[in-house]
Amino acid sequence: MAQPTPLEASLGALIMTFHKHAGSGDAKTLNKKELPNIAGKGGPEVDDLMTMLDQDADGSVDFKEYITLIGSLAYAYNCDLFAAANDWNKLQQTLKLDSFISISSFKEGHSY
Repeated sequence: MAQPTPLEASLGALIMTFHKHAGSGDAKTLNKKELPNIAGKGGPEVDDLMTMLDQDADGSVDFKEYITLIGSLAYAYNCDLFAAANDWNKLQQTLKLDSFISISSFKEGHSY
């Protein structure tokens, strides 16, 4: 079996994290008690986070709603890192990228 790409490994980690913490009630959703295990401390209050993520207002966060959180966090983290680094080589070092990605190929199609 071939080694997973870094993207495949990261996606697998995101999926496994969701399923590890989901399940004290419905194994396909996160409830208010489970959500802080993923979101961590220092972010929005659990009630506020649940309100933001629970798009169908069923009192739980399903995988699609969880991915909204992950996408938002990734976007915010990317913006913060890019602004702080302001140098592509420094950004790669900060993220500990083990393969070279040229700045032109990364920025192609992106507006920063």
